[in-house]
Parts: sequence; C-alpha cells; structure tokens
Amino acid sequence: MTPPRRVLVALWDGGGSVPPELAVVRGLVARGHDVTAIADAVLADDVAAAGAEHVPWTTAPQHLTRDPQDDFIKDWEVRARPRCSPGCATAS
Repeated sequence: MTPPRRVLVALWDGGGSVPPELAVVRGLVARGHDVTAIADAVLADDVAAAGAEHVPWTTAPQHLTRDPQDDFIKDWEVRARPRCSPGCATAS
C-alpha cells in the first residue's frame, strides 16, 4: 500500500475538464491522500465536496460565477472560421 501523500492539483473552470478532474481528486482523497486544489473561486464548493482543500488563484483571471455573461473568454461568440497559415495542411 502506498503511504499517504500531499497532492496539489490545478483546476480551471472551462472546457468540461472539471468533472473528471474532481473524480481524480475524490479517488485520491478516498485512498487517504491529502489533496489541495488551486482553482477558480467558483469551484470552492465542488472542491470541498470532493474532500480537498480549495485555494483560489491569486493573480490569474478566474470565474467568480457560472453565468456565461461573466466569462472573460467568450469563445462561443467567434463567428469566423480560423484560417490556416501558409504551408499548413487543412481538411477540405
């Protein structure tokens, strides 16, 4: 059996990666590890529910709510298709 470890994870609330990352956190906690998650303030309750300590980012931009109007990166508003630079391969 592995001795308990101190684990630091970094989470960012975007792109759908939070649920699987929190599943890993829950698994680590269930195995007796001490987990700290540095994450957006909006994730504090989710991190605590997974059994880890939450530490908010101090200088990185972060989500304070889950309201899409508060997002600082509104990628869904982009209408133009990205262009490929000269020499790159594109699918037609």
